[in-house]
Amino acid sequence: MPKPSHLIALALMLGLGASSLVHAQTAVPTLISADGTCSLETDKAYKAPGEAAVYYVSDDCKRRAFKNPDLFFTYFNSWNEVITDSRINGVGDHDLGFMPWGPQLEVKPGSLIKTVDNPNVYFVTEGPNGEELLPIDSEAAANEHGLSLSWVQDVDPRVINARRQSSDRLREGDAPPVGAVLQFGDAADLFQVEWNGSERQLTRIPDEETFRSRGLRFDRIAQRPQADETRIPLERMDAPSIRDVDDSRTGQQPTGPDAGNTSFVGGNTLTLTGVTLPSSDYMGSYTIDDADHGTEVTVTVSGDTRTIAANALPNHATGEFPNSGNPNAISAQSNSYSFPAVGAYTGTASWAREPGVAINGVKFEPETAERAECSTGETYKIEALQDMYDLGFDQNNAHVQPGGTYHYHGVSSLLVDNYDDGSSLVHVGFAADGHKMYYDTSGTAQPSWRLSTDSRSGTSCTYRGETRDLAGTTPDGTYVSDWVFDASTGNLDACNGAYVDGEYVYFITNEYPFISRCLQGSFSNSMGGGQSGPPSGSTSMGPGAYRPDMMGPPDRQGSRPTESTITTASCHNLEAGTAAYGYNQVLDADGVVKDPQGKPFQEGDSLRRVYTYVTNANERAYARIFSYMAPIRDALMCNFDSLTLTEWQRLTQILTVNGIKTTQDLSGTPKDQVYSTDGIFEHLSSGLDFHPMMKYLEEAELELKCLAFSGYDFTNPEGVNHCELHGLSEGSGIALP
Repeated sequence: MPKPSHLIALALMLGLGASSLVHAQTAVPTLISADGTCSLETDKAYKAPGEAAVYYVSDDCKRRAFKNPDLFFTYFNSWNEVITDSRINGVGDHDLGFMPWGPQLEVKPGSLIKTVDNPNVYFVTEGPNGEELLPIDSEAAANEHGLSLSWVQDVDPRVINARRQSSDRLREGDAPPVGAVLQFGDAADLFQVEWNGSERQLTRIPDEETFRSRGLRFDRIAQRPQADETRIPLERMDAPSIRDVDDSRTGQQPTGPDAGNTSFVGGNTLTLTGVTLPSSDYMGSYTIDDADHGTEVTVTVSGDTRTIAANALPNHATGEFPNSGNPNAISAQSNSYSFPAVGAYTGTASWAREPGVAINGVKFEPETAERAECSTGETYKIEALQDMYDLGFDQNNAHVQPGGTYHYHGVSSLLVDNYDDGSSLVHVGFAADGHKMYYDTSGTAQPSWRLSTDSRSGTSCTYRGETRDLAGTTPDGTYVSDWVFDASTGNLDACNGAYVDGEYVYFITNEYPFISRCLQGSFSNSMGGGQSGPPSGSTSMGPGAYRPDMMGPPDRQGSRPTESTITTASCHNLEAGTAAYGYNQVLDADGVVKDPQGKPFQEGDSLRRVYTYVTNANERAYARIFSYMAPIRDALMCNFDSLTLTEWQRLTQILTVNGIKTTQDLSGTPKDQVYSTDGIFEHLSSGLDFHPMMKYLEEAELELKCLAFSGYDFTNPEGVNHCELHGLSEGSGIALP
């Protein structure tokens, strides 16, 4: 039986007080009748009126709580399947505790699964007889094969019973099982063990797209000693796998002497030759105290952490600020950063608004918050270093944020000169993931980006009072979307990085992207230092962009919940500048790319910026809808206690202009009731009501998908098409506010 404290924690996660689950701590009567039947339907989901906790009623008439929505949706397809019935409070708790993953869980080769009531752990593999469950003989065997028991997922017995169990076992000394993803020593290459119809083979995974297309996870890679790479008795293959993955989609594949190095960002991470990493006086702890320029920097390296304390004043000359393009004056800051002392290349590229800090304590921030909004719905993010718009940059390709923070958008020759010791590579800074940043004076390091050949679209595109028609114009570098990654044009990856002397490093370059827009290691997206770019006072972030700092102070009437509806662990927290139509993917909580689907977005889903245009229309639409719905979900589930009606109406404009949730019908049972956008705000103002809140969010999202998706079947398991039911024309397109 779950501990009372666990159930209270669940209630708090869903925004309830501990008192809302007080019944979980006391003895409750059973609802089994004299003839042995349960008075509630078994194998169904229930909740009590006014409470958020959702339970599964088992066939022995006991209840088990769902810990999170992801688990719920491996049993059911919609929140509408939850039955509200006060009798659930009279059902005893099951001895097995919380619900495991359900029968609708997608289980791929390489997974580790078990049931709650059985200690046997199975490796999901493939072989001559198709998919099988291979029992792991011992913990020692798991360790030898690089399989962590922390990967094990508890599943419903039906997941096990639906699959063939192998008569063999995975033992110490065995060859790696089919389905395992292997990495040997510190090498960048990843391999997957596959069955080619007659024997096992090692197939090299050439790039991130192939990795993700198989549903693989970067936290499920089995580490093997370097020596195993040659002694494992498997055939090595550098060709598409037996699953017929279309590797031609990933762009040019590595060739030549450096073909063995792997990039998971749509191109090859090369080892640059002809340059070497120089020694630097700034790899350890150091201080800079420049009285002439006012620069104060203290860097401390302790253990695995590099801490940078800086006032953000550069130790070189700057331009005049304020100026005609930048109304802000430079001022000293109190910035503090904590980075890994040594970078760890993960192979997963993540967009970084502020990718690093220069040796002198001035941050690098290559992109801007400036956007041109078109009357036809397009939003163009303006590049920093371009000729069309005056953003007030000085000779250092730098300018000032409204709070007074001076920061670099490109190469500063004065910064480079300060640290140039005559070596071809000049150490200029530290990336937020711990890797070092260099400038190459020899010109060997060349970015792999080029201008797109696709004409722009959009009319009446306005920024700061200037209006232009962009339809049919040729990309010239004015906007971020003008640029595309092309591995054949340079020798750096999409993050402007490469290996030098066996160490992965980033480069600042005189050509686009100038400074890394993504990082290949683990880092925190929150570096501090204020909002990005001039002018102060502008709040228009474009369709789908979310600015948490724009949330107004409470001006509510009447009572509101005294705490957020759901804890911030459930929040999406979409960061300003991430949304860029055609250049986003939706990731689940494990970092796996999600395919377009009717199922609602889940806790832990996030939006990722990518650097190649997404060609599938439904994938583009799916990411766009997430960029709108994530802030709406957060407003209700995380920030409702400070949400104003004005802010709510601003966030939900996308629904209003498309005629979604504009009418309210509260007749019938709670399951049939429909709240409008204004109606749900008013209803939740009097207190938490989980079911109508989730029903509103789920239906609003689905109706946007009805308009946006083409050729998608919206029929649910009960045979009902929600789009047809609400008179929505599937694939007709979304009108933008």
